Amino acid sequence: MKIVRQHYLRISVLFACLLFATACDRIVGRYYYEAGERFYFAGNYSEAIKCFDGAIKYHYQLRESYAMRGLAHYELGEYDTAIADNNQALVISPNYAMAYNGRGVAYYRKGEMDKALADMEKVLQYSTDPSLKEPAAKIVKALKARTPPEVP
Repeated sequence: MKIVRQHYLRISVLFACLLFATACDRIVGRYYYEAGERFYFAGNYSEAIKCFDGAIKYHYQLRESYAMRGLAHYELGEYDTAIADNNQALVISPNYAMAYNGRGVAYYRKGEMDKALADMEKVLQYSTDPSLKEPAAKIVKALKARTPPEVP
């Protein structure tokens, strides 16, 4: 009986340590994500990428972390990397309008208009956010007419 109690105690301690480590990882991941957002919105895209790398390493808000890192790569003109990051976000959440938007504008900048159109139509399908839908609708309309819209 004493051996069973010792075994149970060891498992309990191990489980508690695992829970604590998971909570710590989440806190560290959140720190990286929030720092990444601050750098991104301050226009410091290279530092934002490093922070989103940290958030991804700690598995914090993966779809958002990949999409935000994709936006930072987009702002640096690294369109293929932006597309790859948004692809990762879409693997996690196939209906994530923000990732379709980020990938769509990157395709647009690369001149891949059919892919850009398909992604912007997905934004219209999945988004409920007018600040995302309205620009996407303009891009869809312009791409269907094949006149270049202004893309941020």
